[in-house]
Amino acid sequence: MQKAPTKVTVILLLGFILFLLGILSLILLLVNVQFSFLKFIDAGGGTLGLVIRLLMIFGGLAVVYVYRNKFEK
Repeated sequence: MQKAPTKVTVILLLGFILFLLGILSLILLLVNVQFSFLKFIDAGGGTLGLVIRLLMIFGGLAVVYVYRNKFEK
């Protein structure tokens, strides 16, 4: 019987997804394409959109780093 995913596993998965979406949206921005569900990011302008993408990347990395180091000890 499989165990249900713990809270830490779910948070790690969400951090990784946030990081991955940030990286992919930044790469797609370079070729002038967007994810349709992330179009609202560029509503405030190109610079704000870039800052939000970078925050997604570093925020996802921070979540993964904190939760991996917090619960491995």
